Amino acid sequence: MIDENQTRAKNLFFKYMDLGLRFAVAVFLGVYAGNWLDSKLTTRPLFLLLGLFIGAGSGFWSIYKAVFPPDKSKQV
Repeated sequence: MIDENQTRAKNLFFKYMDLGLRFAVAVFLGVYAGNWLDSKLTTRPLFLLLGLFIGAGSGFWSIYKAVFPPDKSKQV
């Protein structure tokens, strides 16, 4: 039988793995979209870098919202 500490450890592991995946997927999608746009417009590496920064920013924002969820009691 799995004790409570092992269950808690697994939950924390999956929570932090989820945070890492959120960031990685956001950066990957930004770089992929930027690279695709650069190939269509022949503007290397302009949109690749722009996609990298937008992806990293949205990844950090996603992590921030997951770690610090909005306080619903303060909303009007």
